[in-house]
This record gives sequence, C-alpha cells and structure tokens, in this order.
Amino acid sequence: MDAQLSNEIVTIAIIVIAIAVVLQTISAVVSAMATMKVKAAVDDARRQIEPVAAQAMEVLGETRSAVHATNEKLQPILSSAIRITADMQEITRKANDVASRSQAQAERLDEALTDTVDRVRVQLDNVESTVEHVLKNVRDTSNHVNQGIVSPIRKMNGLVNGVSAALGFLLQGRTTVQRATHEDEMFI
Repeated sequence: MDAQLSNEIVTIAIIVIAIAVVLQTISAVVSAMATMKVKAAVDDARRQIEPVAAQAMEVLGETRSAVHATNEKLQPILSSAIRITADMQEITRKANDVASRSQAQAERLDEALTDTVDRVRVQLDNVESTVEHVLKNVRDTSNHVNQGIVSPIRKMNGLVNGVSAALGFLLQGRTTVQRATHEDEMFI
C-alpha cells in the first residue's frame, strides 16, 4: 500500500504540476497578448504623436530663433540699463552727499542767524534803555531850564511889561477912547 500511495501521490503531483504548467502557459499567452496590445497601443500612440512632435520641434526651433534674436536685441538694452543703474546710483550718492552738506550748512546758518538775532535783541535792548535814559535826561533838563531860566524870564518879562505899561501910562497922560480901543485891539 505504500507503493500504491506513493504512486497516487506522484500521480497527484504530476497532475498538479501539469495544471500549473497549463496555467503558466495560459498566463504567458495572456501576458504575450497584453504585451502585443500594449505594443499596438504604443505604436498607434507613436503614429499619432509623431506629427505633433514634428510640429512641436518646428515651434521649438522657431522659439529658439526668436529667443536668440530677442536676446541679441536685449543685450545692448541690458548693458545700457546696467550703465544707467550704475549712473543713477552714483547720482543718488552725490545727491545724498549734497543733501547732507546742505543740511549741515542750513544748520550752521540757522545757528548763525539765531546768534545774530540774539545779539540784535541785546543791542536793541541797550539802545532802548539808552534812548529812555536820554529822553529822561532831556525831560529833566527841559524841566530845569523851564523852572530855572524860562520861568524867571517870564516873570521878569511880565514885570518889565507891567513897569513899561505903568511908565507909559504915567508918561502919556490921559488916555483917549480911540487910543484905549486901539491898545485893546492890539492886546487881543
């Protein structure tokens, strides 16, 4: 029985192997068919893509030519732009330098003007106090002259006029109406 069992196991193993070989063959055939279909699809896609690729190559060539021409045209513009940028940086630096110097000059001028205005104020205060002092002295002198000289002269003048009128009256004698009227008109 052992031999029969061994034969049956070998027979089953052979059958399993045969089934596996058949399945593997079917799988290989299916894979080959799938590969053939994929190759056909790739060939079909290649036929469809080749005209598009040719057009793309033409467009790419034209684009390269346009880019090259544009690059040649832009090179002088770019070098000019670089020079202009450098010049503008130099101008900006110089303008900033001038602005800094101008600001320093303006600050110095402001300080000088402030100092000058302060000095002028001090001098004006001095002039004002001097003028006030001179005016006070002039008033005082005028008052002294008035009180010391003019007032006595007026009194003396009044006294002399009174004496003169008295002497004139005494020396004239009687006054006529016509003469009195004439003297009153002169007085008025």
